[in-house]
Amino acid sequence: MLSLGVAVSAVTITAPPDEGFMRFKQEYHKSYASAAEEAARLQIFSANLEFIAAENRKGHSHRLGVGPFADLTEEEFLALYTAEPSTPAVLGGPHYLGEHVGEDEDVQAAVDWTTKGAVTPVKDQGHCGSCWSFSSTGVLEGAYAVRTGTLVSLSEQELVDCMMVNQTSGIGKGCHGGWPYDAMNFATAHDMDLETEYPYTGTDGKCALAARIGTAGLKQGTVTGYKSVPTHEKGLVSAASSMPISITVKADKNMQHYQSGVLSIPCNGSDINHAVLVVGHGLDAPRYVKVKNSWSTSWGEGGYMKMDRRDHVNPSCVYNDAPVYPVLA
Repeated sequence: MLSLGVAVSAVTITAPPDEGFMRFKQEYHKSYASAAEEAARLQIFSANLEFIAAENRKGHSHRLGVGPFADLTEEEFLALYTAEPSTPAVLGGPHYLGEHVGEDEDVQAAVDWTTKGAVTPVKDQGHCGSCWSFSSTGVLEGAYAVRTGTLVSLSEQELVDCMMVNQTSGIGKGCHGGWPYDAMNFATAHDMDLETEYPYTGTDGKCALAARIGTAGLKQGTVTGYKSVPTHEKGLVSAASSMPISITVKADKNMQHYQSGVLSIPCNGSDINHAVLVVGHGLDAPRYVKVKNSWSTSWGEGGYMKMDRRDHVNPSCVYNDAPVYPVLA
């Protein structure tokens, strides 16, 4: 069986595959059901080492490396840690409050909400395509912290379980995907539980709202609606200057093995399969947005990554369907 650790990898790509694989297993506490499976994982690991080394030789502004997913094929990785590609978001309804309008000067400054008390620690979605729920709680947590000065950790499992009741209408599919803007609609009509009161299980469960005995993290009525964000650099950076922003992206093999730097490559296709949280932006070359992921602190830069924010580079990676943020009363 596979099990993930939380330590930042010390495995290098210069060691022989057998030696590197041994270090990888130790670093990430990996174990396998049989010798045959371990041999198959070693073969995959070796192929991933070749891919990582080849990409790093190209001189990108990012670096790939051996991380927690180095024993998975790209297909396995996408099946385990992303959601099913979705149809484009359709914004509207009484809780949609229009598109964000910002100022050009917002683009000229850098901001990092992780240093301003508006971002909870990196979480781990596990083998559940619930990234949309983590992006949703992150943007709600951030908006509430910016407005009140109080940072709460909200329940992803509440969204996974309780938005399943609307599965026939396509609003939520639990571990099989969902849209953050639908979660904003949900938050306008329900109390949002604290994570401690409705803990994460990483599986589709039965909605337990009626059984809640704790105090809500966000009371019903706190969220009055949501706004979308223009799908270009100035729009996203302007919005992210005010609070963290939920975005959807295309995760691929490069993101699977991302280690550091600014990810700045064309996307492999256009289907959206992952939701993350923009928690800041910087002006270092190339200009970037800082992203909080939900693959534990063992991935990337302690669970974070930087993505090139320039319009002409990879708009299908950063500026895709329905970047959103909530509006609070």
